[in-house]
Amino acid sequence: VRWFALAAESGYAASQYELGVCYYNGEGAERDLNKAVECYKAAAAQNYDKAVTDLGVCYYNGEGVKKNLQEAVRLYTEAAQRGFAAAQYNLGVCYYNGEGVDKDFEKAAKWHTEAARRGYAAAQNNLAWCYKTGDGVEKNLDEAAKWHMSAAQLGFIAAQHELGLCYKKGEGVKQNFAEAVRWFALAAESGYAASQYE
Repeated sequence: VRWFALAAESGYAASQYELGVCYYNGEGAERDLNKAVECYKAAAAQNYDKAVTDLGVCYYNGEGVKKNLQEAVRLYTEAAQRGFAAAQYNLGVCYYNGEGVDKDFEKAAKWHTEAARRGYAAAQNNLAWCYKTGDGVEKNLDEAAKWHMSAAQLGFIAAQHELGLCYKKGEGVKQNFAEAVRWFALAAESGYAASQYE
């Protein structure tokens, strides 16, 4: 915290952001959401996308600032348009749920696709859901299974469970109970109750 603070005072955006993370998590300093937001704002003013996104999360949750979903969306959009995967994912969630913007499944799928292509596992899993349900994209169980597989291989537990279900039901993949068991076991070991049940 001492060294981050020194560099932050000199206007170094990465240190301003890291200092904010320390305050946010209470690591090396007392947890202080207001100070975290101050640090994020300083780094965000320099277009530091991690800070822009985490500042958006603060507005989304009302942490250190008054809850403001529209401001969260504005910040997510700013970083998302510059190609930052976490912001693209968060923006996709906002469009999917109609939080701070009108519900728009097509835009949700678009932003989840952007983040998914950048290897963001949670976005890959959400994109799989879009293909499974036909929300914002044409329903396609093969595509759904493909994206569940991608997220599952990155260790995303919910996707491991969903992939297990794909193999159990033969949706988007050839039915294979041994593969279903393998993926359920992986998620179950991480404490995922639905997979423990399966």
